[in-house]
Amino acid sequence: MSANAGTVLGFQFSVPPTAKGRFSGSAAQVQCSTPSRELFTKNGKDDGTLILSLAFPTPLALPATISCTFDVAAGQQLLATDVTIGDKEVTVLSNDQKGIVGDPSMLVVDVSVS
Repeated sequence: MSANAGTVLGFQFSVPPTAKGRFSGSAAQVQCSTPSRELFTKNGKDDGTLILSLAFPTPLALPATISCTFDVAAGQQLLATDVTIGDKEVTVLSNDQKGIVGDPSMLVVDVSVS
C-alpha cells in the first residue's frame, strides 16, 4: 500500500475484511511494516479489519509505503481490487503551525498485490 497526501502530520485508515483471506497476525502483531521513520501503528482487529497509522510532529515524508502479509484463503486469489480502503483520517499542519483535522479525501491510498 502506498499513501500520499499534501502537508500532513499524520494519517490513519482502515482496510475492511475480505472473503479472500485475512492479514497475517493479530492486534499489534499483524504482519505490516514500513521503511518510514515516523511513528507507525498497526492493529489487526478480530473482525478482520486492519487499522494503519503513520504520524510525526513535523510533516510526513510522503509518499509512504506500507507492506502487509496476507494469508489467502484456500482456493482464492487476492487481487488489488479485492482490498478496499475504509475510514480515513488526516491531521494537517495549520497556518499557525498546529495539527488540525484535515480533509480525508486528500489521502490517496494505492493498493498493489505481489
